[in-house]
Amino acid sequence: MEKASILAAKLGHPDFKACQGWLDRFKKRHNIVFKANCGESAAVQREKWLKTQMRRILDTYEIRNIFNADETAVFWKCLPDKTKAFRGEACHGGKNSKDRLTVLVATNMDGSQKLPLYVIGKSKKPRCFKQPKGLRCDYDSQPSASITGDLFSAWVKKWDRKFQAEKRKVALIVDNCRAYPDIPGLKAITIFYPPPNTTGKLQPVDQGIIQVLKVHYRKMLMRQYLLHDKKKKTQYTPSLLDAINFLRSAWNDVKKETISNCWMHCVIPDIPEQLAEVAEKSSIADAILKEEAQELAITVQEFRDYIEIDKGVVTRGAITDDEIVSSVQSAQASTSARENHEEDADEDSKPIPSAVEVVEMLQKIRRYGSFVGDETVLDSINNIEACVFKQHRRV
Repeated sequence: MEKASILAAKLGHPDFKACQGWLDRFKKRHNIVFKANCGESAAVQREKWLKTQMRRILDTYEIRNIFNADETAVFWKCLPDKTKAFRGEACHGGKNSKDRLTVLVATNMDGSQKLPLYVIGKSKKPRCFKQPKGLRCDYDSQPSASITGDLFSAWVKKWDRKFQAEKRKVALIVDNCRAYPDIPGLKAITIFYPPPNTTGKLQPVDQGIIQVLKVHYRKMLMRQYLLHDKKKKTQYTPSLLDAINFLRSAWNDVKKETISNCWMHCVIPDIPEQLAEVAEKSSIADAILKEEAQELAITVQEFRDYIEIDKGVVTRGAITDDEIVSSVQSAQASTSARENHEEDADEDSKPIPSAVEVVEMLQKIRRYGSFVGDETVLDSINNIEACVFKQHRRV
């Protein structure tokens, strides 16, 4: 109540008084409840969860309808030569927050359905988003590029409507934290929260899925970095649109077997036969990291350091009072052109090439494919040319 009065004064309402009734309504509006922490050790809580709650989920829901979701930070502009500068940054909305994305990753138990990535950035209307017709992923903005209870609730409700239309009953396992609140009124989705301080061991997404996603993303970024024309005397810098496209492609490259393997590492009791078939002694995530490091001609440790540059970065709404006030004022204002201009000044706003220019580029790539004798390159070029031709005729 005292905090509300302080924020109200900063917003120009010095006469505001927060009473107990206001607090009760605020808690109800945002689904805030007080829960007592269990006094048992994390290991005991984890074992109890696996034998009771997880067992109940497995008995009640189909494997394809059991999902896990968790978020991670991505320093999307960070290149290998910037690793030392970024390592250990708290990134609560400071100088590097603009170079950080929060990405919510969600997939089901057998790996048959990977939900589109939910990306949260700082810019509200990036200039580079104006040209493409679709991002093919969900994007939202927040002052510190962090996930909040409101953003998570909106995301869950959207998928609840879709699963309801498909007549599915879905179990969603998420972290036990205030960024993932209870959401009333859900029809198809039931949210399950593992015990506090145990989610690192009980979250399949954290058992290697996010790591593999970042391996593929960093590999794409390094390829662009290495192929960049050094004669231009400028360093390669991806746009936000490039980063999102790379993330989407990296997510597509995460295989079903990898996801199933990560669920296995969560020590789920009485694992169904469908998942037991993919059990392996070595970690799939580590194997993929070694393979990609070899392709990029760097050591495994160097690549691991690059992959884990944003590991442990806070992603859950640690924002300052000034950021809260700024967010409210922006929402109330009819326009925010100046703010958008400041945030998007460094975004890629190059014009889209014409169909003729695209065809010329593809012809160069076709000659390259013929020279190296790679049939997959030639097949891809044919498919792209067909898409360009259809779009050109439509225009």
